[in-house]
Amino acid sequence: MLPEIKPALLELGKIKIGKKGSPQKTRTGKVVRMPQKMDHFVITRITRNSADDLETDQELMKKIAEATGQKTDRLTRIPVVLLFNDIEHNFYTFRALYTKSRLYCKSENGDRAIWFGEDGKEPKEIRCDPQKCKYALRGDCKVNGILSVIIPVAPRLGGVYKFRTTSKNTIKSILASLSFIKMMTLGQIAGVELELTLTPKTVTTPEGRLVTIFVVNVEYPGNFLELKKQVVEQLKEQRHLDTELQKLAELPPASFHEESPEEQREVQEEFYPEEEPKETEPPERGNDVIDAEYETVEGSEEVPEQIADEETESEREDIFPEAKQPGQTSRNPQSFDLF
Repeated sequence: MLPEIKPALLELGKIKIGKKGSPQKTRTGKVVRMPQKMDHFVITRITRNSADDLETDQELMKKIAEATGQKTDRLTRIPVVLLFNDIEHNFYTFRALYTKSRLYCKSENGDRAIWFGEDGKEPKEIRCDPQKCKYALRGDCKVNGILSVIIPVAPRLGGVYKFRTTSKNTIKSILASLSFIKMMTLGQIAGVELELTLTPKTVTTPEGRLVTIFVVNVEYPGNFLELKKQVVEQLKEQRHLDTELQKLAELPPASFHEESPEEQREVQEEFYPEEEPKETEPPERGNDVIDAEYETVEGSEEVPEQIADEETESEREDIFPEAKQPGQTSRNPQSFDLF
């Protein structure tokens, strides 16, 4: 493979719980389509109709409804499978500012960000401090989460379906559920048959009002014994996989989510609605441009993840001894993310 060519997962469709509403005129005469929330999932293709809306994948939604005993137009559970054992590769999280139909600023670690500005041709690295940044303080810069999954009943295989959210409740829920399931399986979540669920939840607003919101989660549709049995079978199958499949897992999560100008416009219209374009000056003092000397912080070396992975694999084989091959030791096991 040429070194300058990196694998990229094809997006087959989107999983959504929101849509763009009817066109409305603002006070200045601008026509906007404010987003509307839904209490069920809709799966779309990546093609658009004459109204510039993503086309609904009725065929796939019907297959899911038949497989799960739901109504096609009221899906609240979708069978899904993850590609990786690493949570961040499955559920990519970051903070971002979208305005004027494009991405203006993005931070993956909450410490540094890339400011793209008006045309994106001269991006600058800046310090990211949500406690001081004016865009974060007024809610223009939001946390984002993108979950990439396989839908087993989909008639196509070779890409992923993506669910995107800016809801802190949903992001916390998905991160917690993936961590919980990974803990129960001692690291094995790739290839496990899971469900993406949409559940109502009553919360209290800052004004003291009770409101109902809908939170997306990832769950295992069974008990622990059933989960253990499935993981044992999964580990047996993984022993025969080609190690070349690990190359995808070695790429940074961001490489799977590069956005075209059209995709940036779609994100801004749905998740960052604005009646009028916002100001787009770089953040002020406290988020200044990083100079060349600001490279590393002394004494902040990270512990290599491989150490923890080896211990987890060893523990996993102690708990799931049925997954071992005859004569194989528990140290030096092969580990794969794809299935």
